[in-house]
Amino acid sequence: MAKILSLASKHGFMTSTMLLFSLLMAVLSTT
Repeated sequence: MAKILSLASKHGFMTSTMLLFSLLMAVLSTT
């Protein structure tokens, strides 16, 4: 988890947040 967070700050927080959000939505729609 910490690896993902450090990668997120390196790559850009907005992009990572968007990816996380889309992932969350996908999980919610499958459940």
